[in-house]
Amino acid sequence: MKFLIFVLVIVSFEGVIGSKIEINDTLIEWFPPLYALDEWATCQHPMDEYCLVDAVLYSDKPSKLLDTLTAYSSEVAKHYNRTQIHRGVCMSKCPVNGTDKWEVAQSCVNRSIQPYDLEARVTSVNWCSTPGGQRASGAARAMGVIMVTLLVMTVAATVVSLVDYKMGNKVLMAFSLTKNWQSLFSGRPSSEARFRDFNVLDGVKALGIQSVIFTHIMLLQAYAYVDNPDFIERIYDKLTWKVGMNTPLFLQAFFTMTGFMTAYMTLVIAEKRRISFTDCLFSIISRIIRLGPLVIFTLGFTIFWFPLMGSSPHWTWLVGREVHDCSNIWWHFFVFGENFTGTKNYCLSHLWYVAIDLQFHIFGVLFLFLFLRYRRFAIPVLTAIVIGTGLAAGIVHYRSSYTPIITGQHPETLRTVFEHWEQIRIIYTPPWMNPGFFIGLIVGFIHYNNQEKGIKLSEKTWFNILFKTSLHLAMVVAALGVFFLSDNPPPIWVGGVYSALDRPLVSVFLSIFILGLVSKCKSLALSILSWSGFQAMGKLAYCAYIVHFIVLRLIFANNMRLIHVNIFYMIFLQISATVLTYLISIPMYLLIELPFVKIWKSAFEAPKPQSKVNEEPATLKVDHSTNVQNDV
Repeated sequence: MKFLIFVLVIVSFEGVIGSKIEINDTLIEWFPPLYALDEWATCQHPMDEYCLVDAVLYSDKPSKLLDTLTAYSSEVAKHYNRTQIHRGVCMSKCPVNGTDKWEVAQSCVNRSIQPYDLEARVTSVNWCSTPGGQRASGAARAMGVIMVTLLVMTVAATVVSLVDYKMGNKVLMAFSLTKNWQSLFSGRPSSEARFRDFNVLDGVKALGIQSVIFTHIMLLQAYAYVDNPDFIERIYDKLTWKVGMNTPLFLQAFFTMTGFMTAYMTLVIAEKRRISFTDCLFSIISRIIRLGPLVIFTLGFTIFWFPLMGSSPHWTWLVGREVHDCSNIWWHFFVFGENFTGTKNYCLSHLWYVAIDLQFHIFGVLFLFLFLRYRRFAIPVLTAIVIGTGLAAGIVHYRSSYTPIITGQHPETLRTVFEHWEQIRIIYTPPWMNPGFFIGLIVGFIHYNNQEKGIKLSEKTWFNILFKTSLHLAMVVAALGVFFLSDNPPPIWVGGVYSALDRPLVSVFLSIFILGLVSKCKSLALSILSWSGFQAMGKLAYCAYIVHFIVLRLIFANNMRLIHVNIFYMIFLQISATVLTYLISIPMYLLIELPFVKIWKSAFEAPKPQSKVNEEPATLKVDHSTNVQNDV
């Protein structure tokens, strides 16, 4: 009820938050098209060249149209820069022939805007392509040989396992499709029954991936060449869509689950034996083995194979640019430093999460190694860290006059994929700006202590109420960010306060929700998320996260004309991208992710611990990344 009242209050302010210049069809028809593409099929002759051209509009005489475009574009929080236009140009069909690409492109662009009594100055001629496409390089063929080898090993292992599983060695049997298929669609075996409570989190991960896919659909629609950019601009005046722009806050759910499971599993394992520093190193390496192969394969695919998979007017912008940038910064992915790359290089930008996941894992296991010996200090120290992340975010925002994260999704910012919004590297992707993991560690300690003391949160009325309202409270925090999208946003100090509190509060509420799920608090959410079908989707979550953005780019990049955006197209993209993502994720999981994890575990088993006096030898290994934990 309180949430509904809050929504009504926001709606009542919609007029204040709305645009100064209202978007209407007459106004849009008056404007020169933001995007236009020459016919691709007629530019495929041997000497043709197709380039993407940017140009700035100007006029040497008074122009009411240009004045209106300038005023319209000044609302940067809601509108594209309409004083710039973007064209796909067939250079051989321009009025001026020559070797100077800029001069040739200038003639084409000027011809296209003559009806508007304006002139254009070309600012860039980039991402050109010629007919015939690219041929496979030696590196691409080498990568193909590696994949064929893996496929042959998979076939051999599968045949051997069908005849007699004991005939093959552990390395070969790691590729057995029958065994891996059983692992995918069966529950997670564990010698510790308490770990099975985490199965409900597979539903959280599966639905979380849907949210990630939808968010990136919105990003690519703002990034691609579309024939109705006003559809995207109108979104910024709709309350529901505005709140949705703050959903990056909910990425904290994945960090929270990682921290929660890391702490809880380690505490359970520590019951059996004393965890050594060697155990911690083994856990870190195990995490690298699980994350690394898919990242390396995806990077190699992007650089060597992706350019061979199509051609279109959009291809060089949506694919060629990424291939170019990945060729320059490929080494960042080998050191898991993608979250510090910045925005100038657009290479598999969504994989920043993988880097921060490993960084959190390293911190987590080393922190737990220390505080298992001084457990009473763990929660106070972690609480201080969480408070510190909030204060750091608030101070950085205030001193640098930064606005909250929600404001970093302006149309023009998305069109350039954050190229000119460098603060994303300062306030969004660093680990110390994301408190979810640290709060997850705290909740892991709380859940373990509750079980030690026999406390059942599912029987506590106050906690059940808090659990059932936690998601609503998180949405309220996200909805408050809408005010920073208005033309008259709150003062900088208010933005600093909000930025200090938004991620910590959302993390706390999401942690309460996760704690309620694993504590078996009865609710509709628990019933839905406990569906057994989510278990396989949860195991595929990491592959799906890696793959989905490539699938979306393939769908967008293969369009031969301008893309028309509407709600039905978005639904189609959500469904088709989800289906294709999981169809591709299954073989990637069976042939790459799971086999390499099995090979590592078989070749380098966790060190056998020294048992304490009068204790049985331990049966559990410190292997956070390959036992139950399977986060995106």
